[in-house]
Amino acid sequence: MKRGARVQTRSLLCAVLGVLLVELSPPPALAEPTGGYILDPSGRDTTRVVEPNGMSGIRPSRRRSPAGFLYPYPLEPQTLKPLGEDWRGGLSLDVGGLGTWGNDDETRFWRYADWGSNFLLRSFRLGLLEDSNGLYANVQGGGVGRDDQFYLGEISWLGRARLRGSFNGIPRAYARDARSLYQGIGSDTLNLVPGLTPGGEPTDELLIAKLGTVGESHLSVQRNEGLVRLDARVRPDTRVFARYRLLERNGERPFGGSWLYPTDLPTTARAVETIEPIDDWTHEISTGLALSLPQGFDANLLYTGSIYRNENESLTWDNPFLVSGFTDAAQRKQIERGRFALAPDNSAHNLKADLVVRLPLDGRLATTASWSRMRQDQDLLPPTVNSGMVGPLNLDDWNTGSALARSSADAEVETLLLRGDLLLRPWKRLRLGARVRYFDREDKSNYTACNPATGEAGYVTEDGALAALAPVGGHQFATSVCGGGAGASGQLSGGDFRFRATPYGHALLEAEGNLDARLDPKTRLGLRYAWVRKDYDHRERDHTIEQKLKLKLSSRRLRWATARISYEYAHRDGSRYDYDPYAAYYATSLPEFTGSRPPFTLAQFRKYDLADRRLQRAQLHANFLLREDMDLAVTGQFRDIDYGSDYGLQFDRGAGVSVEWNWQPSPNWNAYLMGSWDHARRETTSIAVGPILADADAGSPTYPLENAWELRSRQDTGFAGLGLRAQVFERWTLETRYSFIVTHQAIDYDYASTAALAAGVNETDAGTGFPALETLDHDLEASLRFQVAKHLALRVFYLFRQSEIDDFQQAGLDEPTLVNAMPNPYMDGSTGGAGTLFLGHVDRDYTVHAFGATLQLRY
Repeated sequence: MKRGARVQTRSLLCAVLGVLLVELSPPPALAEPTGGYILDPSGRDTTRVVEPNGMSGIRPSRRRSPAGFLYPYPLEPQTLKPLGEDWRGGLSLDVGGLGTWGNDDETRFWRYADWGSNFLLRSFRLGLLEDSNGLYANVQGGGVGRDDQFYLGEISWLGRARLRGSFNGIPRAYARDARSLYQGIGSDTLNLVPGLTPGGEPTDELLIAKLGTVGESHLSVQRNEGLVRLDARVRPDTRVFARYRLLERNGERPFGGSWLYPTDLPTTARAVETIEPIDDWTHEISTGLALSLPQGFDANLLYTGSIYRNENESLTWDNPFLVSGFTDAAQRKQIERGRFALAPDNSAHNLKADLVVRLPLDGRLATTASWSRMRQDQDLLPPTVNSGMVGPLNLDDWNTGSALARSSADAEVETLLLRGDLLLRPWKRLRLGARVRYFDREDKSNYTACNPATGEAGYVTEDGALAALAPVGGHQFATSVCGGGAGASGQLSGGDFRFRATPYGHALLEAEGNLDARLDPKTRLGLRYAWVRKDYDHRERDHTIEQKLKLKLSSRRLRWATARISYEYAHRDGSRYDYDPYAAYYATSLPEFTGSRPPFTLAQFRKYDLADRRLQRAQLHANFLLREDMDLAVTGQFRDIDYGSDYGLQFDRGAGVSVEWNWQPSPNWNAYLMGSWDHARRETTSIAVGPILADADAGSPTYPLENAWELRSRQDTGFAGLGLRAQVFERWTLETRYSFIVTHQAIDYDYASTAALAAGVNETDAGTGFPALETLDHDLEASLRFQVAKHLALRVFYLFRQSEIDDFQQAGLDEPTLVNAMPNPYMDGSTGGAGTLFLGHVDRDYTVHAFGATLQLRY
């Protein structure tokens, strides 16, 4: 079957699954959907309007939630009309057209939406009910025929079984203006356009000229999800349920491709922005049994499985540059292609059992046991796709399966979860709870990078560009891991590299206690304490211990206000910190290695997930009942996370506040105002490495203090919005909403001396910070609805989108130039020693208008 036909078949299968319809429900009703798309994110029936009588024709004012907030006025009920002897039905249709103008081809405008200017079936619904047997069916959807369309369906037999299904499409645009020198976009092989030779020696002018001959490409991924859920009660005390989900993705997205990194010497850069093909499936299935047993026992048994399949196992692309770093011109041409392995096929299985026991004192004991197994056994690719000699390395010894220690990954992880929850109510005003949780993750993956054909340990990084393999420095050796015995032939010297996979795993033990006390009828106090120990395999710390304390207070004592406040404190420390626990997995641990071992990292550097940490977090929620029909809500939050490390992430702090005013004088009028502001700051410090010596301490020749640097980032986000819904005349309803969001992110840095800067960067060029990254977005929506007749309405709508972005990270990416194309001392003094080629996409400012009109039919 051809690829295009296969994709169409998959999408059709997802859609068929979506038309089919997990839980037993109360008496049939037209349930609110869970889908949605750009013109209707809620996924509701767009023909429904607010019920003019509110919840009741007796009570004039709105009811409030237990937290004190006004409930919104409900929509009109979805009534079913008599169709025959026992049947009733309902139908709605919202159909019309949509058009856009302005900068409507900008990628960000299309990022998760389909704005095609054409026929618009905004929403539809069809429901049927057979009264005598309680049979019910419903189908509805929106955005029909568009990439972001959705559908929902249901068939149920009242009190016995329910079958539900859904389909959702989500497009993700990555670039609508990409320019690539490759043919075969969307496949697993990218070949240079005619006129360019892989691994050749093109000039900048030739590459730029070729870019001028290629058109713009749209890079996007379509994500389609189909879901079927079944729930049936086979006995009064027994319920069975099943769920199947099919997720299909197809398209392409920007991807990397590098032969040499511009880390130390920019003149050696060799990188190109490639295009990854996306063509994969994920199958998920779950099924289980729920039992309501006598003597107060309830039990659940559940199986969940996931299978992922990728049609593309790798991406191979032609190299448009010469790869520098070798003295012989012929050898520089050997790196003609690059190759990356893509996401491998894999599977996961989980078994879970729950048991709930009712206890005296209004108590309950809930226990859970869960076991999972995740496995990936994809065929491994040879270390390189190239051939010929590169320096002392013969790539022909590494480009076949005989260079692999084994033919497949054989990777496996198992997890075990045990949990118990106890809840008691010894006194009417007091609830007590306790939890014990144990989780273990065992990594059974193990691979040694050994070439059985040559007896050498190592691998070819980036497909031949970096010689992180044996022989190093021209010394042949055979190690015990390759079956040659210690020092059997030669020795290993020079740099260090990982030759064996590290099987990461961890175990977690958590104990928690909490109480909830009612101090008076309108005031509650909550207290929670948790103790968490985490044991690690092959990490810098053997274990960490964290203690958490959280206090909550809520009160409704004031007639006109409701307040909730919480404060959380946590402290984490642990065992001795070993900055290099990975020595056994690196070549310097082998008996063949001669010389001193270079340090793994700065000895005083602490990883943020293992470092000592002190956390404080506070939140305040206050709701003021200004009138029977009016709310004012204020929320504030603060966090302070201090890591206390000499080097590494120092702190993460933030604060924010939001305000919302809501007025609902009647079902025909509603208005709101809202705004928020958030501020966040982080700081990181470290030392740039100097001469590679054995000492890893700060202030040593390897990490001299004059190489120290610190980086500070801060981000501010502001938001404001307003909305109005008003029945301006008897048949006319106006709805409008406006919002804007502004962000400002700044990154500043300091350094002890120019020695901390990258090679070739001086103090004048470095400055003290990056330009700010700023965005500003405006969003306006307005609609006017005219009720033509009882079952017919006309709706016109207008949308306005404006977005501004100033991102220094994208500066120059749309220019047809090569980065750092300058003389290279490693290439016999020849020019063109570096090259970095991008797809030419940048995010730009845009202003777009959209206008549409629909007829709404509802029975």
